[in-house]
Amino acid sequence: MNILNIRPANFDTDALAIVDGAREFARSTSLAAWFRSGDAFVQDIAKIMTLDNLEISVAEHEGKIVGGIGIVYVPFIWNQSILLGDELFWWACPDAPSRTGRALFDCAMQRIDEKGAVPMFRSLDTSPERIEKFYERQGLKQFESVFTRIT
Repeated sequence: MNILNIRPANFDTDALAIVDGAREFARSTSLAAWFRSGDAFVQDIAKIMTLDNLEISVAEHEGKIVGGIGIVYVPFIWNQSILLGDELFWWACPDAPSRTGRALFDCAMQRIDEKGAVPMFRSLDTSPERIEKFYERQGLKQFESVFTRIT
């Protein structure tokens, strides 16, 4: 069956796939050296996965988790009356169906809208070039660039 199912993560059954996705993400960033390894990495991800204000959705295809998106809901620091739906992570396996990323984004946007939050998504220096154009087509505007020392 060739159905892509987007659903809320079940930590009892999906935790390993989420950790594997986090590992893939960690290796692909310019900040890879900032991530711990081994059990410490798993502990860090477990703490993130259990945040009260985090929603994780996964993409399941042919019985396998092939992507995920995590949105953390937090007040905008400069105006606490504004709730942000802030993308914490968004990933898809290299062999995921081509529509996986879009389906995860659409699911997240629907939940953000349902909560009356303002979406905030990121484009990392290692993100595909097309992601910024995608965001613009979805009505999102760029407002920030972040700079740091990479060690």
